[in-house]
Amino acid sequence: MNSSATTCPRCSNTKQPAFALCWKCNNDDRLEAEYERGYKDGQHDAGPRLDQARIRQLLQLAHPDKHGGSEAATEATRWLLEKRQAIEVRA
Repeated sequence: MNSSATTCPRCSNTKQPAFALCWKCNNDDRLEAEYERGYKDGQHDAGPRLDQARIRQLLQLAHPDKHGGSEAATEATRWLLEKRQAIEVRA
């Protein structure tokens, strides 16, 4: 440990004297600020982007025929088909 290191005022972890907070607390603040910026910009409800090609690929992976007709595969396929239909309606 560096002899010139000091203690973070927030969490008592070791920090370098040149910084106000330790790396973890500084990173937490940065991530929170980025989240708040995205929330204010209306990105909080954007959700993941699915296009037709990605949905087709996921349908091939999750199809019930490839998983012995499992309920989870059926539900995942149903959800993907709903998303595909919603994209087609918007287009």
